[in-house]
This record gives sequence, C-alpha cells and structure tokens, in this order.
Amino acid sequence: MSEDPDPDPLSWDLTSAISLLNSLSISKYDSSAFHPPTTPPEEPDDSSDPDLKLGDFSKIWNYLGHPTTPDDKEPAKLVNYEVNDVLVGELDLNQLSKAVRWRDEVDGADLEDNVEPNKPTAASLRNRKRAERRARAKERADKLSTTKQPPISDTTDLESGEELESLRRPSDRRAVIDSILARPRPTPGYNSSPPTSPSPPKTEPRTPKRDWPVSNPFLFTPTDRSPSKRVFIGPQDGLTARARRQALISELMKQYPDEKKYMKNSGLLEPAFLPMNVSKIGVHVFVDISNITIGFHDCLKLARGMPRETRLKRVPFSFHNFALVLERGRPAAKRVLGGSDTFPTITQAKSLGYETNILKRVTKAKELTPRQKKYRSGGETSGSETNNPVFAPEKWVEQGVDEILHLKILESIVDAEKPSTIVLATGDAAEAEYSGGFLRMVERALERGWLVELVSFKLNTSSLYKRKEFRSKWGPMFKWVELDPFVEFLIEDDEEDC
Repeated sequence: MSEDPDPDPLSWDLTSAISLLNSLSISKYDSSAFHPPTTPPEEPDDSSDPDLKLGDFSKIWNYLGHPTTPDDKEPAKLVNYEVNDVLVGELDLNQLSKAVRWRDEVDGADLEDNVEPNKPTAASLRNRKRAERRARAKERADKLSTTKQPPISDTTDLESGEELESLRRPSDRRAVIDSILARPRPTPGYNSSPPTSPSPPKTEPRTPKRDWPVSNPFLFTPTDRSPSKRVFIGPQDGLTARARRQALISELMKQYPDEKKYMKNSGLLEPAFLPMNVSKIGVHVFVDISNITIGFHDCLKLARGMPRETRLKRVPFSFHNFALVLERGRPAAKRVLGGSDTFPTITQAKSLGYETNILKRVTKAKELTPRQKKYRSGGETSGSETNNPVFAPEKWVEQGVDEILHLKILESIVDAEKPSTIVLATGDAAEAEYSGGFLRMVERALERGWLVELVSFKLNTSSLYKRKEFRSKWGPMFKWVELDPFVEFLIEDDEEDC
C-alpha cells in the first residue's frame, strides 16, 4: 500500500473514539456479566394477598434477595420515648427501622423531638441540662418571691438562662454584685450608683482652709476658730460718755493750743451744739468714712495686742467724739460724708449736721492706675505695660464714693469767697477710677491758697503725704492730724448703737 505523499494536515484520526463507542453500545453488551439472584421469587398476585398494605415493600426486599419476616411473627422491640424527661409513648424499633422517613424528618434529625432515644447526641444532652437548669431557676425564683431577699448563687446556677437574662438588667446585676460583696443596697428613691470597687479609706487629714485677711474687719473670728468665743472691744477707762468726751477735749487742748479758745465752749459736750456751730468762713470738712473705720479697727487691734489680720466684730464708733477731733470747736462752713455702708455711725453723723452720701457697692474688676501698676510690678514697667489696661480681681467695691467727695472739694474751692481750711479725713492718695484722687484735690487746694489738714490713722495713711518733697514744698499750709492717740476716745459706750 502506497503512502499518501501529501496528507491533509487538517484531517483528524477518530479511530480510537469510534472504537470506544462501539465497545459501549447496547448491541455488544455482554449479558453474562449480569448475575441475577439465584432463586428469583415468583411474583404473587397482588390481589391474592389480603395482608398487603400501603407502604409495605416486602416484595422489593424479596426480589433483591433480602426476605423479611412478617410483622406478626417478629417480636416487637419496645422502648420508652421521652421528650425533655417527659414520657411520650413506646416505640417499636423494628417498625421504626422499616418506616418511611420523609425529607423534612431527615433534615431535622438533630432537633430535640427527632433524636433517637437509643443513641443520645450532644444536642440532646445540652437540651436536657438546659431543661434541668430552668427547673432549678424556677424553684429559686419562687423562693425569692416569698422571701424578697437576693440569694447568693453558686457558679453553676449563674449559668442558667433565667439568671443570665436577669443579669442583663442593670438593677439585677448590681443586686447580685452587692450580694456577692456583702454591700448594703441603697434606700429606694435615693439616686446613687454603687462604686465599681470599694474606695480605700483616707488616712491623711484634710488641710484646713487658710483664714485670709479681709479688707472689711468688722466680723471677728478668733484665731483658735472656736465659735463659742466672741470678743467685744469696749472702753477701758471706765468713764461715762460725757466724762470721756470731756477728757478728749482736754487732750485736744494740750496738743493743739491754737484752737484752745474754741474748745473752751461747754456746748461741745452736747450733740445738739455741733449742727448750730456753723460759719461761712468756717472749715470745710470731708470724711471718707470707709477709710476711717478700717483704720479705726486696725489701730484698735494693735492697741489690744491682736494681729492686724484678725477679724473683728464691728466696734461701736462715736462720731460725735470724732467730729470734735476734726473740728476742735471751730465753726464749720461745710460738712460732707461719703461711704457705701449704712450703720448707726452714719445716722449719728447725719444728726450732727453732716451731708451723707451713701452709695451701694457693685461687683466689678477695677482697672489699675499707672501708679498701682508700677507698685504691683515692683517699680519695673515698660511703656506698653503702662498703656495696656490691667484689672484687679472682680469683687464688691465702692463706686463713685471718692469721686463725690472730690466734687464737693472742688465746689468749695470754686464757690468760697476766699480760701479757708479743708479738713480731709482719709489716708487715701491713690488715683480714683473717674478722677485724679484725693492727693490731686489737696494739691489743687494748696495751689489756690487753702490750708489743708489731713486726719487719718497712721497705718492707713499713704506715704505720698509723708514725702519730704511734698512736705517741704507746702510747709505749714499742710498739716497731718494723727488719730492713733485718740483711738480709745472714739469707742462708743452703748453697744446697742453699733
């Protein structure tokens, strides 16, 4: 056989595939490979067997070579079928093995109701234990409802479904925690949450608050902080009010002999005489009562051996005796008082002919003056720091009191026909919020030929009035009347008038 010299490259050889198909064809199937049952049963007539029932597959088993024993000849294997430890009935294992199990039964074989009793699974054991725990939890709940006391549960009981559900509620969880830690429960209606852990007891004592000094010294708190001890400062000379006033006049006559002719008037002992002792060419008296009363109490503390920082109950202040020191029997052309507190001394001053200007305090942060900025920074301030506003801490302060007195002083300087004497009762020399301050008013009066007497306590007198340059410039035109030697005479007899 001659070979094709030019075979077609696209032709395929399917000989092996055709041979495989021919070997698998039905015509070449070898019937000897099938071996039927050795003793095939004869097919009985269905109509001749009266015991056949729907679902009986005995013919199929017989045909396949696995004959079955009739149900009436096979002994029954009965077992108890329980669900959740409850007896449901008895089952025949032989019949159960032959019964038809539908698809939904096979898919739900691991469910609780479909577990075969002779082969317990892990799911059935879990369900059984869960049912037991629920029964025990129910018993404990019944006991709890009768006793109304939270029991202390063990570890196994806490695993029950009911208790786990109750622990998800915050109140029950706190109750269990409190019962385990033996902590008392809060009273109903008291909004308080128990701490997550008991706080350790504090062993270190608390540091007591420091008793800082205050600008108002009229409330006294003893240094030992004992509320039972109250200190009252009263006169120590044992004199009556009239005798003390007479002793004050005698002392004034010794120290100021130039006014002795005025102090010889016996009417000075009577309060009703002062309002009538007036003259157009008399002295012009201006009183900063806040500065004076603070200096009065500070001076008394030092005189009685108390620290200046001690809080002191308001000591009765005799304004009548104070007016004797200011005026020293001289007639007055003008009497003005300014302050921010209303107390019996103000009423007494008004009865003695003084114009009282009492303003209410306000809460605010005052801006510091350039001089105050300088002293606050220790004398080292730059130009930018001086121009920038600086405020003191916010507190209750006087507002407009000093300015009213400044206005009254300027009115006297302008309205008087000729210069007289200005008696200024204050130790303040700082610039005011809305004016140049008392020192500037004093300088204006001195420049215009007025005599000025500054009456104040030593501790509350600004050093600006004591400067050598200031005193040498004005000489005898400026006089300082120190109140410290007369402090005991300024105590009022009757404590009810304080």
